[in-house]
Amino acid sequence: MHANPQSGLIKAVILIVVALVALSYLGFDIKQVVESPQTQKNATYLKDISVMVWQKYLKEPALYVGKAFIEFIWTPIVEHAFKGKAASGGGYGLQLKV
Repeated sequence: MHANPQSGLIKAVILIVVALVALSYLGFDIKQVVESPQTQKNATYLKDISVMVWQKYLKEPALYVGKAFIEFIWTPIVEHAFKGKAASGGGYGLQLKV
């Protein structure tokens, strides 16, 4: 049998809810932790590092792969799928055979 592909997401959500309840039970104020100056400082640092990594290392390769995907995969598929539209007067060139 194949497992439900969304079962991992459901398990993760349940785990997060249980963890939040456990932390609350132990007296942790999650809102206070998230709003603390130290947490805000760390979040800003992580955001700045992420932006720098994207700009310096990932942006150019990602754009190259994206353009290649559009040129060599997406465009040919769309052209093939819609090539019969004009000749048939509609229907987008797709036909069902029963």
